[in-house]
Amino acid sequence: MIARLKGSYFAKLMMSHLALTMLLITLSGGLLLNKTADMITKEMRSTGETQLASMREKLESQQLESYNSALLNKALSTVRVEAESEIQFFLTNGKGNNYYRITRLAQDLKTISMSLPMLHNLSFYFANDNFVVDQYFHNSPDNSPQAKLLQSDKPILTHQWFVRDVATQSLDKENKIVITYVYTLPYMARAEQIKGYMIVDLDAEKLIASVGEHLTANGEKLVVMSADGQVIGASSEWEDSMLQLVRKHLPKQEEQMVRVDDNVITLLPADQSRLNWHYALLRPQTSVLLTTQKMKSEIWMAGLAIALLGAAVSYMVSRKVYGPFRYITQRVRSASGYAKSGHNEIGWLEQALGFLDKQRAAYMTEKREKQWREAVLGKLDFTGEELLIPSEGCFMPVSLELEGMEYGRFAQLLVKSGEKSPLYEELLVLSANEAVIVYWCEEWRSDMEAIIRDRLQLAASAVPESFRYIAGFGTATNKLEGIPLSAAEAQTARRYGFLSEESGCISYRLIERRKGLYPELKLEPFDTLLRSGGRHELDQYLTMCETDLRGEEYSIEAIELVLMQLHLYASKAKMMLDGNENEPVAFVWQSTLGKAISELRQLSMTVVEQRTEKKNVRYERIFSGIKEYIDLHIHEDISLEQLSAITSYSKQFVCKLFKEELQLTFVEYLTIRRLEHAAQLLRTTTDPIGAIASRSGFRSSQYFSNKFKSKFGVTPVQYRSTRSEIRMAQHVPE
Repeated sequence: MIARLKGSYFAKLMMSHLALTMLLITLSGGLLLNKTADMITKEMRSTGETQLASMREKLESQQLESYNSALLNKALSTVRVEAESEIQFFLTNGKGNNYYRITRLAQDLKTISMSLPMLHNLSFYFANDNFVVDQYFHNSPDNSPQAKLLQSDKPILTHQWFVRDVATQSLDKENKIVITYVYTLPYMARAEQIKGYMIVDLDAEKLIASVGEHLTANGEKLVVMSADGQVIGASSEWEDSMLQLVRKHLPKQEEQMVRVDDNVITLLPADQSRLNWHYALLRPQTSVLLTTQKMKSEIWMAGLAIALLGAAVSYMVSRKVYGPFRYITQRVRSASGYAKSGHNEIGWLEQALGFLDKQRAAYMTEKREKQWREAVLGKLDFTGEELLIPSEGCFMPVSLELEGMEYGRFAQLLVKSGEKSPLYEELLVLSANEAVIVYWCEEWRSDMEAIIRDRLQLAASAVPESFRYIAGFGTATNKLEGIPLSAAEAQTARRYGFLSEESGCISYRLIERRKGLYPELKLEPFDTLLRSGGRHELDQYLTMCETDLRGEEYSIEAIELVLMQLHLYASKAKMMLDGNENEPVAFVWQSTLGKAISELRQLSMTVVEQRTEKKNVRYERIFSGIKEYIDLHIHEDISLEQLSAITSYSKQFVCKLFKEELQLTFVEYLTIRRLEHAAQLLRTTTDPIGAIASRSGFRSSQYFSNKFKSKFGVTPVQYRSTRSEIRMAQHVPE
């Protein structure tokens, strides 16, 4: 009996055990690897599409909307309040002979172009007299950059963004793609009421580069193409083979993921874009599929080796333990008549299943956070996949801005402070400067805002004094669909934290009572103080501005606009002192009004110091420009008003310059220069005396002859006939 067991039972048991072990190893390992590979593939596609959609939203909605709502529609009043009246003047009266107004408007547009890095061109077209003004004056639309738009047979799209090509002066690139917004003038005029247009062109290539600038650190690349496959812009350079592959998949007009070597390309079609653009994202990947195939082969080989080794070891051990085993078997049988043994070989499988459970939990957490984020942004699809977040209850979004601490660390403090709180929370970091916390509970609570305030204060009490937070509260809502509006209210409320230097909470219901008035600050005195005032006067003016802006009647947009206007005045003064009109002082947005005023105060004091130190040099530079202008326009009527306009200084200041530099009046110097110019023409040309008088700025030949003889001692005719060098009675150095 024992001999038969030795030859059959133990051998079968050993082989069946080894075979089962090998089967479990190979099947479980293969299933796990396949499932892991599928999950990674789906995850890469999902994250790629989400990342592309986010960049598309940032480019087509957030950046364009910020230009439209915050800057562009108030651009001229930002630079100079009188510019709006000048535009109205041109709309009503045409250009006429008001070239000094046109020059001033062109200078304003140039200042705006330098202040906005994404702005390609800002132009005004006036139907009355049919002319265009951008940074230059164009007597006709035909010779302006907007000729193609204004002369097109198609109707001009107004009050919406659209894409078009414009001609460039670059030798290596004939056209540039811009994003254009056309305002009708007067504003929102229609049909026969339209008297002109304000045309805003944004550089599409720069916009795209700014959206994708964070990708290069991870080796990722973004490219945006037009509907016909033309490259509009990219975050970094793409290989031609990759671009051809992207164009090959564009006709499918659907979201796709394409593997190329060790890279993955994710595509978003143009039909999902407001501007009809294709988006493609190139991301490097570790060779996940190759690794899984290699691991499968290794598992098969390892399983076979284990099976062979197990067979050999089992055979050898069985022979050695057969004697004791028989003795034990006999004793068990004699004692109880039955013995049952078992063996557990699935410990490793439990570990593998535990790992998958963690992966699934992480995936569900990420998916839930994504749904919260889409709910806040108003992009949640209620008819699509299963919701992992509550659809009803009491919701209150809080927009949070931190200074001196990362959001992750503050989130840990919030969790700790709310261990006994009846509210749940979800922290969503939207950018480096803003996060949104969605608080919710199952039933409506009227004290929800008070509970959240207490939690924020408790969390903030455990951090250093340098820490500052601003929390904006939206209106509580009992539906998931109401979260986007409430989140927008919270973000609006948070922006008013700019007026406070300390941490605090701001409720939307308080700020919506504001009248939204524009501050009645006179900004021109600031420009005057920058030119001629002292440190004390400037400090008093900025202190008065800060006090007035903290009033309860002004909207945050109006306050921001005033600060940008003040900065433009100071930046313009600094540029004039430095003699560099191409590099304005960068406007760095501060977190509080106090810091913004402090930065303005510092810049203003720098202007005062430079103005004091470089007064003589500045006078010489200004006077040199005046003389150059007179020489170039010697044949025209030149007045003190014109010199005042081109120098941006008063007539009294210009007269003072002539007296201090030449000991002459403006009229005396102008007459001398006209006579010298006439003498040169008499020596070098054969033009009639009347023509020379006109070319020298004299409107009367008789008056010209009298003045000429008074200076040179002879008449113009005698001077020409002798053609001798006449020493000037009065000498003005060049």
